[in-house]
Amino acid sequence: MADGFWFYAIVLGAAFAQVSRDLALQVRDTVRESHRSIFWPTLLWQVFLLLLCIEVFIAVAAYTSEPQDRSVLNFMAFLAIPVGIFIASLLLEGGPDEALDPQRCFARSRKVLFAIVIALPAMNIVHEAILGEAGLDGDLLFQVLLIIGGVIGFFVRSTRADVVLAVAMNVVIATYIGTLYSTVRF
Repeated sequence: MADGFWFYAIVLGAAFAQVSRDLALQVRDTVRESHRSIFWPTLLWQVFLLLLCIEVFIAVAAYTSEPQDRSVLNFMAFLAIPVGIFIASLLLEGGPDEALDPQRCFARSRKVLFAIVIALPAMNIVHEAILGEAGLDGDLLFQVLLIIGGVIGFFVRSTRADVVLAVAMNVVIATYIGTLYSTVRF
């Protein structure tokens, strides 16, 4: 594997650690405090971010195993993904005020969260088009489904609909990982 992969793995690992930490803290706090209930949209979107980290790691492992020219554009596009995941995770965290209601926090940050969900695959589509690597394939379908999910997220306003959307997005990303990356070796 290329040396650049290891640098990227460390950066992506930081995002993965943040998402894992937030998810674990939410579960811990819910178990410890009987009056606290799980706000499912936040939990499910954290699972989505965790799956996205896994998908990106596998994709980068597959991508960097082939010799290629590196550019500043490639580097910036690669870094945007873990940074976006990290920011989205911090938005779902709830902030420094422990008394902040998770539902209110989710409502406050939903525009930025779903803008990130839209921006990450959109940047990837543009990046692939610039490099001449865009094609009508499963990767493009996955990215379009992420964008559609992000757009829907702007308009959904009930907890039940947020849960349905988050579950659907988790199914999309898990299916994508299972089908397109089932044969990737690293």
